[in-house]
Amino acid sequence: MEPSAKEGEQGADSVPNAVRITPDEGSASVLLEIVSPAGTVAGISLNFDALTSVVRKLGEARMRLHSAPPPALTGLTLPALYDPRWFVQPEPMTEGSALSLYHPAYGPLGFVLPRQEVATIVRVLSVHLTLPTADRGKAN
Repeated sequence: MEPSAKEGEQGADSVPNAVRITPDEGSASVLLEIVSPAGTVAGISLNFDALTSVVRKLGEARMRLHSAPPPALTGLTLPALYDPRWFVQPEPMTEGSALSLYHPAYGPLGFVLPRQEVATIVRVLSVHLTLPTADRGKAN
């Protein structure tokens, strides 16, 4: 499979063309292909568990590469999931809370929130609950 520069893409040495992920026909897996700048393709078929492991390892590698403090989130527009599965429990070592969220693309994600952050989130969400809800009206 040769990469195509005709489709308005940047070329085989750019990230968009360097990695291709497509459904593996006839199986419950995907085909992950790495394309070299010379156009050589190496591929591997990954099932759900193997793909989840690759996603996690890529996230860990990204975390190692980006050691700067995280950017402020205020004012950012981010893709968001509606009503994700979640679980909260006390986290004894920090006296904060452990928050678990399930993201369909990344799998389960865990966060430990210090007690002060929990208090801030509770305060902000409590204010949100006092805001008027949208008047949906009655159907005619």
